Amino acid sequence: MMKSIWSKDKYLGLMICLLLVIIVSPFLYTYPAVKTVFKVFLTAVLFVSVYITSEKKYSFYLSLLLAIPALLSGWGAHVTGIPILLLIEHGFALFFFGYLIYVILSAIFHTKIVTSNIIYGSICVYLLIGVEWGLFYSSIEIIHPGSFNFTAPEAILHGKYSIKQLQLSYFIYYSFITLTTLGYGDITPAIPPAQAMASLQAIFGQLYLTILVARLVGMHVTHKN
Repeated sequence: MMKSIWSKDKYLGLMICLLLVIIVSPFLYTYPAVKTVFKVFLTAVLFVSVYITSEKKYSFYLSLLLAIPALLSGWGAHVTGIPILLLIEHGFALFFFGYLIYVILSAIFHTKIVTSNIIYGSICVYLLIGVEWGLFYSSIEIIHPGSFNFTAPEAILHGKYSIKQLQLSYFIYYSFITLTTLGYGDITPAIPPAQAMASLQAIFGQLYLTILVARLVGMHVTHKN
């Protein structure tokens, strides 16, 4: 029974894992194991994502080819603290999540009926866009330190945990603030490449919502008729 539910709403598991990364992780900052928990959530996202792409053999193998290096380098950076491993993780994760977005969007635009799974998939794409751009921002900061200005409370930035330790989580937060065009101003891009990526994300986020809603409404009306 659980297997049939999982097959029917396969995007639900991915949505839950992404929400754990985005929502639950920030509440764990006061605990010493925060970095490990955050990494575990990201690992769960990778595993569930590979399962989603397993329907087609070539898609499954391509996902493994991108996910395994991201997983190994990510945990290697977590254990050793070597910056280059973190950058390698970000690079493979960017390609992996980009491919995953393509796979889910293809499924959405090829279906003719709006189901709960399609709704979950559309939410997953929106969340993945936020994570994807968070990886972009984090990579820019690793390559060019000082690319972003931080005005968060001193207790967070210079307290028990350093900005480097919480870097990806900070940038995922900033990514969603930019994606939704809220713009609180606590994190701001300081160099042209970072500013260009932020502008592009804001535009992309609005276009995605507009096009996707139109698509889902069109499918619903067509099916109803």
